[in-house]
Amino acid sequence: MTTIQERTQYLIDTFYSKNLSKMARELDIKQSTLKDIVGVRKNNPSLETIIKILYNTDLNINRDWYLLGIGEAKNDNHNTGDSDRNSINQNLIREMEFAEKLIAQMERTIKDQDAKIATLESKKRNVTDAEVAESTLSA
Repeated sequence: MTTIQERTQYLIDTFYSKNLSKMARELDIKQSTLKDIVGVRKNNPSLETIIKILYNTDLNINRDWYLLGIGEAKNDNHNTGDSDRNSINQNLIREMEFAEKLIAQMERTIKDQDAKIATLESKKRNVTDAEVAESTLSA
């Protein structure tokens, strides 16, 4: 399972007998919210939904598994080992690097768009100036 949506569906299937309504009721999450996460929309769960899932003592879900797909679904009631921590840290580093690249790409796109806007505004000014000059000459 690679996405949080897939892991949410796993919780519904495994711990709530494939009954989305039951999970919604027991965790006090709107049924429509869960449908939007696991259904066609594939929305990311809100922080409120994540908290309700992770802090439910009956479920006892491993936060690293739910958020990052690392380890087992259920907590085993002992601390995460060093190898799991290293794996988590590596995943976080990769995600941060990806985010930085994405931000840099977005900044370049914004800069390009700003340049295009400036060019269009300049052309607009030139057209307006030409129209003013032409109307002055014809008057």
